[in-house]
Amino acid sequence: MSFLKTACIDDLINNSIKTINESIRHINTDTGWHQHLDAKKVGIVATSIALKFYSLTGKTCPEEEDAIKFILNKQNNDGGWPYISNTPDKSNVESTCWAIQALSLYEDKYSNAITKGVNWLLKHIIKINQSIDLGWGYINEQPSRTYHTCIALRTLAKKPENKAQEFESALQWLKNTQDSKGGWGESNGRPASLFFTSYAVITLIECGTETNAPSIIKALEWIENKIEEVGWNDASLTCYLEFIEQEIDSRKSRLSFFHFTLPYITMAFIKAGRQNSPIVFNSLSILKKKNLNGYWLHPFLEDSSIKPIWAIYDAISSFIMFKQKKNNWGKIIYFRLFRGKIMSITRYNPFRIIDSIGKKYWFAIRLFGGIAVFCLTAFWIYSYLSPDTNHRFGSIEQFIASIASSLIASLIFSFPNIIRYINKKLGLFNSLL
Repeated sequence: MSFLKTACIDDLINNSIKTINESIRHINTDTGWHQHLDAKKVGIVATSIALKFYSLTGKTCPEEEDAIKFILNKQNNDGGWPYISNTPDKSNVESTCWAIQALSLYEDKYSNAITKGVNWLLKHIIKINQSIDLGWGYINEQPSRTYHTCIALRTLAKKPENKAQEFESALQWLKNTQDSKGGWGESNGRPASLFFTSYAVITLIECGTETNAPSIIKALEWIENKIEEVGWNDASLTCYLEFIEQEIDSRKSRLSFFHFTLPYITMAFIKAGRQNSPIVFNSLSILKKKNLNGYWLHPFLEDSSIKPIWAIYDAISSFIMFKQKKNNWGKIIYFRLFRGKIMSITRYNPFRIIDSIGKKYWFAIRLFGGIAVFCLTAFWIYSYLSPDTNHRFGSIEQFIASIASSLIASLIFSFPNIIRYINKKLGLFNSLL
C-alpha cells in the first residue's frame, strides 16, 4: 500500500522555493535565473519561469523589480523576445510567450510591452499553407509545431486577442492534428507522444473546450492505454526531447526542447476533472520519489547533475494544481488509492486504523476474529444442545457475554468490508473530518 502524505508535498514545495531563492544570478547589470540553476548566466525564459513560480507558490520574488527590468530590456524592437545564447537578434515564439506570461502578472504596469509581444505573436502565425498550416513554429517561417502552437494559444487564451482570427485558426489547427487514436505528436503527422497529447489536452481546455468533449475523452483514453502499454518506469514518462535543426538567416540553428512529461500528464487529468484518477496518484508519487530535496535532475541532459528550473516549475505546478482541488487540505493526512480512485484520509477516518496496522497484520487480526466467531458460535450451540447440563451456561450474563463476544469478533473480521460498503453508498469517509 502506497501513500501520498500532504506534509511531504508541502515540504517538497517549500524546498523547491528555497532552491529557486538560492539560484538568483547577477551577471553584469542583469538579474535573474538561468535554465540550469548553477550556470553563471541569466536567461529570458528562465527568469520568466521564476517570476511565474513565485506567483504560483504565493511567495515574494527576491529582487523582483530587477528581474522584470531584465525581461523588459531584452524585448526586441519588433515586440518579440529572443534566445540570448542561440539567436540573440531573432525573436521566437517560446521566449515571447514566457515573457508575456510573466509580465501579465503585472498587467497594469507593463501593458505596452505585453501588447507589443502579443502583436508580434499574432503577426508571426505560420501561413505556409492556409488550408493545413495555421499554427506557430518555434521561429518565423518555420513549420507549425504542437508545443509552440499550444504555448502561444495558452498565452493568448486569457487576453482579448483570444477572439482574433489568428487565435481561432491556430486552435482549429490543433484540433485537426489530433490523430485517429486520440494523440498528438511534435507536428502534424508525427507519431503521438505522452507529452504532446497531455499538453494539447491542457491547451484545449484552457481555450474553452469542454472536458467531456470527444476529443478530450479520446486523448485521455490514449494516455491511459499508452501508460499501460509502456509501464510507469518507461523513459517516455520522464522526458520528451524535441530536437530542431534548421537553417535560419543562412545560419545553422540547433535547439533542444526538454519536456518534463509526468507533470503534464498529471495536469491534463486534473484539468479534465479527473483529479482522483490513479494516473494522478501514480504520477505524483513518482515525482515525489524522484525529488532531490528541492529539485529534479534530468536524465537527458549531458551533465546529470544540472538542476533545470523548468523541471522544478513543471513538477510544482502539478502538485499545486492537485492541492488546489482539495478544499480541506489542512485536515487531510494522506492520500491512498481505493477502488481505482484517490481517497483523502483525514484524522478521524476509519481507514487510518487499517492503514496503520498494515495488510499483513490486519489479515492476522481478521483471521483471529474469524476463528473466534466460529469457536464462540460452536460453543454456544453445544452448550444449549448438549444433554449434559454441566456444560450449559450458568446464567443469562454468561449468555449475553457470549453473544457480545461473537459480535465484536464479527465486527473485527468484517470491519474493512463494512467501511467499504458505507463509503460506496454514502461516500462518507472521503470527507469525514
